[in-house]
Amino acid sequence: MGRASREKWGRRRARLQNLLANRQTERAKQPFWYDNSTAQFLVGLGAAFVLTVWAAMVKDLRWLLWPAWICFALAFFPLTKNIVSRQGRILCIVACIVITGFGLHKLNTSLDPSAMSNQQLCSDALSHAQQIRDFDHER
Repeated sequence: MGRASREKWGRRRARLQNLLANRQTERAKQPFWYDNSTAQFLVGLGAAFVLTVWAAMVKDLRWLLWPAWICFALAFFPLTKNIVSRQGRILCIVACIVITGFGLHKLNTSLDPSAMSNQQLCSDALSHAQQIRDFDHER
């Protein structure tokens, strides 16, 4: 192998090393998928919705609305990451938390069995009794 050939391979190796170094620095600059604010928002929002729906479906689990409220609150933090003003960001987070709290409080009061009227309780009991009777007649 001649001198020119060694220099040529040396230049190629240097270009390849520079290319690999640039790719590694580009990868280092990219955040992981879980560092993405959209992913954090969607995970928090999904958890909050699951807890809320679960609490609404099973009325005895109304206490799940408290963890749902926390999940909603944590979901709003990455949403406001791009707001430059600190006061604006805090105001937006507080407003979202308060609005969500009012909504979950309304849901909690509507799921409270003691808040139901006697007529509504009786109609629910009658409809369940009718369903049981119909099921027994089908067998």
